[in-house]
Amino acid sequence: MDAVHTYSSEAAAWTNRVVEWLDGGWRDWGGRSGVAPIQPGTGSAVVNGMLHLAVDTDDCTAGPNNLVAVDETGSTRRTIPLPGRDGAGAGEEEEEKDWYSVLVGRSQRRLHYVMCVRPPHGRLSTAEPLKLLVWVLEDYDAGGWVLKHALSFPELFGRIACQFRVEYSAVAVHPDGNWVFFVRHWDQKLVAYDMDRKEVIVVSDLGPRGDGDELPAPYVPLYSESLALAKKQ
Repeated sequence: MDAVHTYSSEAAAWTNRVVEWLDGGWRDWGGRSGVAPIQPGTGSAVVNGMLHLAVDTDDCTAGPNNLVAVDETGSTRRTIPLPGRDGAGAGEEEEEKDWYSVLVGRSQRRLHYVMCVRPPHGRLSTAEPLKLLVWVLEDYDAGGWVLKHALSFPELFGRIACQFRVEYSAVAVHPDGNWVFFVRHWDQKLVAYDMDRKEVIVVSDLGPRGDGDELPAPYVPLYSESLALAKKQ
C-alpha cells in the first residue's frame, strides 16, 4: 500500500494521501520478515471508522494472519489476530497452514471473516471435503471471534473442493442478514447461501466472463443527501 484515497460524502470530494512504508513500516502489521501482503480477493470492511483488511504477515504457508485496521490517513490503528481453524489465533508455531482467508465483511454492525479449511490430514474425499467457516467478531475490543456457521463445499458448490479465485470467489456478506454471496466461475452464476435455512439460491446469471478478474461490487449507499438533511434538523 502506498496511497490511501478517501471519499467524503459531506464534502463530495476525494482526498488522496501518500503513505510512506519505509524503515520497517510493515512491522506495524505484525510481520517479522518485512513482508505483509494484503490477501487478494478477500474484500474489506469499514467498522468504527476504520478500514479492515486481511493480511498475511509472514508468508503464504506459515506464520500468523491478522485483521489490520487502517484509518483515513493510512495509519495502522490496530491488528486483530484472525482465528485459526480451532478458533484460536493462528500462532507462529504453525509449520504449514491448512486454511486460508476467503472474505472479510461487515454484517449486522459486526466484522465477519470467512475462511476455508482442509481436513486435518490434508487428504480430500467425499467424507472429508473442504469446508468454509464463518466467524463473527463479537468482542471488538478484546478481539474475540465466535464461530457463526460451518458448511461443506458439497453443500455450497456440489464439489468436494474448488480453487479460490479460479473456480469460485466470495463477494460479500449481507449487511443486515445471515447471507454470504459467491460467484461460481465455471457457470458465471451469482449465488447466495442462507445460513439460517442452509440453502443455496441462484441470484443471477452474470453472463460471459470478460478479460480480467471482474466481480460484482456490493451496493454502498450514498449518504450525502441524508447528511444534508441531518444538518437542517
